[in-house]
Amino acid sequence: MVLDCLDERIELIIDKSIKVDPAELMFWLERFVPGISESFKSADYKIYLSPQNENSLEYDDTNSYLSGIFSEGCESVIAKYVQQIFAKLLLRKKYLLIPGACIQKKGEAVLLLGDYWQGKTSVLMKLVTDLGYSIVSDNYVIIYEGKVVCGTNHISVRKENIELLGTLKGESFIERNNRYFYKSENNKDSYAIRGLATCYINEGDNNFHVVSQEESRWYVFNKFKRVFSGECLLFDGTVPSPAFIDESTQKTISEIVLQLLKQVSLFYLSGSLERIGKFVDTKIWGTGTDYNFIVKLITACPGNCACCKDRRENFKYKDKNRILFDTATFEKICHCIRKVGGTYVCLSGGEPTIVPNLVDYITVAKKAGLSVRINTTGYGITRAKLQEWLDAGLSQVVLSVYSLNEEMTKLLRGSAIMHKKMLCAAEALKQAKENNDFIFIVQSVIMKDNYTEISAIFKFAMEHNADMYWPSYLEDAVNLETVRLTQKEIDDFRSTVLPRMEACVRQSEKSAKIKERITKEIDLIYKKTYPNYVYHDSNIACPWPGRHFTFYPDGIVDPCPGHEYFQSDYQWKIDYDRIEDFFTMDNLEKYMFVQYEYCKYCPQGEHKGICLADQVFHEHSKK
Repeated sequence: MVLDCLDERIELIIDKSIKVDPAELMFWLERFVPGISESFKSADYKIYLSPQNENSLEYDDTNSYLSGIFSEGCESVIAKYVQQIFAKLLLRKKYLLIPGACIQKKGEAVLLLGDYWQGKTSVLMKLVTDLGYSIVSDNYVIIYEGKVVCGTNHISVRKENIELLGTLKGESFIERNNRYFYKSENNKDSYAIRGLATCYINEGDNNFHVVSQEESRWYVFNKFKRVFSGECLLFDGTVPSPAFIDESTQKTISEIVLQLLKQVSLFYLSGSLERIGKFVDTKIWGTGTDYNFIVKLITACPGNCACCKDRRENFKYKDKNRILFDTATFEKICHCIRKVGGTYVCLSGGEPTIVPNLVDYITVAKKAGLSVRINTTGYGITRAKLQEWLDAGLSQVVLSVYSLNEEMTKLLRGSAIMHKKMLCAAEALKQAKENNDFIFIVQSVIMKDNYTEISAIFKFAMEHNADMYWPSYLEDAVNLETVRLTQKEIDDFRSTVLPRMEACVRQSEKSAKIKERITKEIDLIYKKTYPNYVYHDSNIACPWPGRHFTFYPDGIVDPCPGHEYFQSDYQWKIDYDRIEDFFTMDNLEKYMFVQYEYCKYCPQGEHKGICLADQVFHEHSKK
């Protein structure tokens, strides 16, 4: 019997006295040696099977000699050892045969690593039956250059799970030793790896933790190594361990594993099946758009905006020296964002465009696989710089526009130059949209002195090819009486300004369907009334705890946007040299259900963005 496994050729010579049915042997080879098929090409290696004592095994590394008597029912033994020989041969060509289930969705794979009884099969079934995944393998997969290139030919299913697999109804199942198998259709495609996870089902434990980078390397290295040492046991766990690991093999495994870890996220998950399944789907395979990570590159700003009074006061204790984030620390943060499944980072301030080497931060974030946004007044934007940033990977620009009148801008932003800078930036962004694929958002804080201009700014956004317009209620209205709207002014805004915005939409060249959608979104602005500037009652359903984190240069991390305006105990002061210690699910979810007095005055979650693009998109998307 001559076998193919990727680009390896292996000949199996079976002694007639061995109690092995060749067809039965082939079934188990297909099960445990991914991608294997019969071939008639000349063999590069030979595996000899010859009689010994029943169920005992000997292995000779010199001539790939495997001996033993294999009686019915001992398929785990023969398959395990032939699999180990394949692992050794594949490793010589930089293939990695790893133990673990593999599921895919839309051409991307998530690997579920784990030992006997850890629960990876249960998680796999949850992902397949409830969340639309397909099984590539339930035991072993082959990885090459950071991609899954092969899964197993037969997928094992417990009898009680057959009915759960609604997508497999009508499939023919093969019964072997009280288990059921069906032919896999996903075992020969190539899949990019979204992430690696090992899980432990514990219905009484609803916590997750993500291991540090050092722990991840140790865990995955040892997990992969156990394939070759024979310690990653199957079935009854009685297989002895041949000495497969020499210094050269160990070095090769280490190199492949470390390279793989640089490309994907790794998680250790414990908790209920429901939560683990949801986490895998949303945070590993999913887009990661839930997370809102903001990095304050610098707190200095050339403006002196009326709505930022409390923010400036709080910056004094968050960044006394107004130091700048260094790129090395920023790179660590980006790496950790990817580790927890995030896909997005916002570069903010202060004013990020005054940072001389802003392109370096964008390049670092892009290299980490993140979509990158800058929040800006437009102060440092020129056509040349903007193009440089876009070429480096900038995917979003949020331009704040508070007025189209120079004198009003001077009043609201403290400087007339801010008006000219904003207009130049808007024109540069409009022109850049013609040849570059990025998201352009215009944002306005609605204040006492500019609320009558909001319809004109909205029209300005449409004329400059903005993809979205964000009219934001004053963030700290309760403390800033000089700029907040009175209830009478809010009523005037709704009765006069919103209809003018709707008129702008009617006069646009957009389709009737898009006009209808935009009009509905306009109608949601100040839909409710907020007596005494209380935006939330006692039952606050804030979308940000556990999802939003703002990083300051001095090591302060805030878990919600409201912390820009007041001091709170719900903050961290961390050592960026040990950033991995902070990025655990215990920390990220620590304050998910915390409420405090200031929350009721925060309009976060009430803001309704108006999508001007042809298609609705998520605010953290790349395009």
